[in-house]
Amino acid sequence: MPASNVRRLFFRRGRTRQATAPLRLLTAPVLVALAFGACQTSFQPIEIDLSKRTPTPSSASETPPTPGSAAPAPEPTVSAPRLAATPWPTPTAAAPAAIAATPEAVVEAQLAAYNRRDAEGFAAAYAPDAVVYDPPEQIHAAGMESIRRTYRKSFAEAPSARVTISRRLTQGNFVVDQESLSGLPGGGSASAIVIYEVRDGKIHRVWILR
Repeated sequence: MPASNVRRLFFRRGRTRQATAPLRLLTAPVLVALAFGACQTSFQPIEIDLSKRTPTPSSASETPPTPGSAAPAPEPTVSAPRLAATPWPTPTAAAPAAIAATPEAVVEAQLAAYNRRDAEGFAAAYAPDAVVYDPPEQIHAAGMESIRRTYRKSFAEAPSARVTISRRLTQGNFVVDQESLSGLPGGGSASAIVIYEVRDGKIHRVWILR
């Protein structure tokens, strides 16, 4: 190769190296900058004017009344019925418990009716099937109705008769009285031992021992 050509080629290569050396040094930063600039997105601020906001129509918009048409009548409001107040019950006094009449009290009640000349009250102390005996074997009266008739007649015949108790014994359902009878016709008197059998508040049997 001629010397001139060798010199020209060396010169060209030297210029090329000198010219491309700065480019090699600047290529990496420039490329990074360009890549970053290319990836950046420019955002413009959005302005919202609230004064120009379009009103949203309501779901139940009111329709202006048509001239000449009557306004709709309001729907009647149905109120729940008011319950009347329930008054508190007035406390009442408890009735006294019934006290079972003792045999002695039953006998005493029939003697009081005898002295009042109360035939109905006297018979009420006896059971419907009661029997009054005149020992040893005579029956003086049998049944409540018979007792009522017998003693009603006795009261009519001796309106002043009166019975008093001088002694009394009680044993279970039995009451034994020593009775004295005064005010009989003609001023007479009498005495007797009377045995009463009392069951369930009633006199069932009577024995008059004269």
